[in-house]
Parts: sequence; structure tokens; C-alpha cells
Amino acid sequence: MRNQFVDGLKGVGILLVVVGHVLQAIYGSAADALNNTVYVAIYSFHMPLFALLSGYFAKKSFETHEYMELIFSRSFRLLIPFLVWAVILYFLHKMLIGEYYKVVLAPLAAIKAIIYPVHALWYLWVLLCLHVCAVLWSYSRWIFFAVAVFICLISAAGDIDHYFGLRYVQWLFPFFIIGYWFSIINYRFSLRTIVISFLSLGGLWAFLLPFYTADHFIYSTGLFYPDISILNELLYRFGIAILGCAFFCAFYRIVYLYCPRVGFVFGFLGRISLRIYALHFFALVFIPFIYTGSVTLVSVTIITVIVLLFSLYLSACIPQAMRRVLFGE
Repeated sequence: MRNQFVDGLKGVGILLVVVGHVLQAIYGSAADALNNTVYVAIYSFHMPLFALLSGYFAKKSFETHEYMELIFSRSFRLLIPFLVWAVILYFLHKMLIGEYYKVVLAPLAAIKAIIYPVHALWYLWVLLCLHVCAVLWSYSRWIFFAVAVFICLISAAGDIDHYFGLRYVQWLFPFFIIGYWFSIINYRFSLRTIVISFLSLGGLWAFLLPFYTADHFIYSTGLFYPDISILNELLYRFGIAILGCAFFCAFYRIVYLYCPRVGFVFGFLGRISLRIYALHFFALVFIPFIYTGSVTLVSVTIITVIVLLFSLYLSACIPQAMRRVLFGE
């Protein structure tokens, strides 16, 4: 039986993803979008939140599947949709910019996407890597540590942490493990603890947020770079992500308890989060062409709702037989 609360958190997470991508589309680039406080707040923790929730759901899979069976199952559910959507979005991008002759190179683009997953679909590939790392951890601690040390050394030694999504695997694996650990202890927090966490962790997260700079933006800098200060920069990056995850988990817990209808909506979004993640890119590519106005709360809200509705409409139009390939269902 699915955990409705965790599904709702995934719904919150996918909503944050869409809002972040809407802001990026309006501004034209991630570098310009970093001037927006909401964008910075979202990107300080939203992908770690997804990794944490994936780790939470992974526990049941480890209990009911053999190691190799789990790897093959995750490969089918994540890698095939990753490759398919890499080709589809490549076609769309090349056609929009008028490079029709490059459309025939779509299969090569899919291969490059595995080696150099810098586009927005990278999370599907990295999530598969996280599950493989978790399998190594469960199978043999020595093998896991050997692989982990090797990955960290080659990432720190040169500018290659963007290959095979190494920077994102290292960045998100600790959060994946935290989610897995919470699933094991299955601890239920009291309402008093939730409220205290909501206030204290939220306040600390908001206090630290103004110190977030472009150097902390892992999607452009990488996890390790020459001028990084391990104590100041790396710990800050992980710390603010943990605080952001804890704050929104506590916040949504209160919403879930007192606004069940809102919780139902987010739970629905969470159950089809992969569909929204893949399909919302079709609406995003048109934003720079149809909207050139100022960035306001009203405009971003309206565009986000339109993008979500468009994604849900496309999802409803896709036959059930195709969803297995497109979304791993």
C-alpha cells in the first residue's frame, strides 16, 4: 500500500521543479534566474528532497527483490524512459531552432545524454545510479566504499565530474541514504515536534538562504572545484539542503493533517510525478516565445498552472500501452 503522505511530498517536489523551470524559462538562463529569491530557495533543496523520497521508497524494493533483479527492474523503469525522452526532446529542440538536418543525429544525442547528462532529464539516469550504489551498499560495504572513494578521487582530480552524472550521484546519494534510513526506523513525529521543527528549521533555512551564491549552484559549478572551501562551501551546500528538506517535510505534514483535500491533490501529482517531469518540457519551450513580461507572483503562478494542466492533458492522451515505455509504469 502506498504512503499517501510521501506521495504528497513528491507532489510538492514536482511542483517546485515546474516552478523552478518556469522561472528559468522566463529569465532565459539559470545564471539570470539566480537573481530571483524564489528560484534560489527552490534550487537550494528540491532535488535532494526527491532523492530523500526515492530512498524512502527504495526500502520496500530491497525487501522484496534480489539484488540483480532490482537493478534490471530499475534499469527498465528509469533508463528506457530516459533514452526515449532524450531522443524526443532532442527532436523538439532542433526543430524549434531550425536545425532540421541534425534531427537524424537523435540516436547519437541519446548516447551522449548518458555520458554527459547535463540536460533536465539527468535525474532519471542519476536515480538509477543511486539505486545501484544502494545495492552495492547492501551487498558489500567494502565494494561500496572502494567505488565511492574512486568516484570522489576522479571527480576532485579533474574537471570530469559532469561525465555520467558523477557530480549529481555524489551530491544526492547522502540524501538517498537519509530517506532509506527514515524508512527503516519508521519514526512518527508528534504534532508538537512537527510545529517546533517547522518554526526552528524553517527559520534557520531562511536565515542561511541569503548567503547562497552562484558558487553553490552545483548544476554549473560541480561538487568540487579548485577554489572550494570544504568547511564553508561544501558543508553549507549540504546543510541548507537538509534544512530545506526538513522544513518542507514539516510544513507539508501540517498541511496534510489539516487540509486533506490539498493533500489529496499533491498526492495525485506525486503518483504521476515522472509523467509531469517529462511532459512539462513541451510547454516550457514555448514560454520564451509567448511571454516576455515582468516576473511577478501572479504571472509565475498562471504560467505554472498552464504548464501543469498541459502536462496532465498530454498524460491523459497517451495510451496505456505506451506509458510503460515512456514512464516505466
